[in-house]
Amino acid sequence: MDLLTEAHAEQAFLAFVTSSDQARAVLREHFAATDTRLPVLERARLGARAQVFGSQQVAGLYDLLMAEAWPVSLNAKRFRSDEARMQVLARTAGILGELEVAIRRELGADRIPLKTVPSAGSKE
Repeated sequence: MDLLTEAHAEQAFLAFVTSSDQARAVLREHFAATDTRLPVLERARLGARAQVFGSQQVAGLYDLLMAEAWPVSLNAKRFRSDEARMQVLARTAGILGELEVAIRRELGADRIPLKTVPSAGSKE
């Protein structure tokens, strides 16, 4: 779950840094208050835990997402054209979707029974 949380935070960061100058100026304060990315050392620890305890599929998808994000982090200006921005956001959204499905499957999240609420007329 920690990997998925960090992956969502990375996706939000990519959307912010690849935005236009005007959009970033408007959103800068909001993003600073809502940025949930881990500090560098904690992100490294998370990656290490993923390699040791995560499945190969989950660890591989997380690594792929970080590999896609790395060039953007180094030179966000290259990804600010509409075409480049849409390509990187589409690729990372696809990886994020696959990562979420893999984690849900491994945690059995879709097999958790839902609690049913008794109807108003029942005597339970």
